[in-house]
Amino acid sequence: MNIREMAASDTRALQQIYLDARVETFHWWPAGSFKLEDFEKSRVLVAELEGKMVGFSSSGDEHFLHNLFVAPAAQGKGIGKQLLAACFASKLNKPVRLKCTVRNTKACAFYEANGWEIEAANVANDPDPYHLYIFR
Repeated sequence: MNIREMAASDTRALQQIYLDARVETFHWWPAGSFKLEDFEKSRVLVAELEGKMVGFSSSGDEHFLHNLFVAPAAQGKGIGKQLLAACFASKLNKPVRLKCTVRNTKACAFYEANGWEIEAANVANDPDPYHLYIFR
């Protein structure tokens, strides 16, 4: 697997991964509420497997993970774990945070299995409450 910075030519493929994963993961939200621009102003890393884009992460300078998505067909292969490691390799001695909707139990379990701790549980948010996770 290869992890690299996003190139402008990656946009279309990443948008499709983003939409496919969000529709499958957030099945209780209307699909029309997902914006393709949600990750445009972040540092985006792309995961490639056998020459095909299979996931991405986006983070900002504020030590916050905005998005981590792996194509549904590529999940369970360690791609998310490697994207997390690459995303925060340069922020080693600083805490990193993310929000994860409580109903996304698969993602919550993934983060907790990878060393993230709940800093604040069930924070109110429309349309769903979320956990605020921290990784030290």
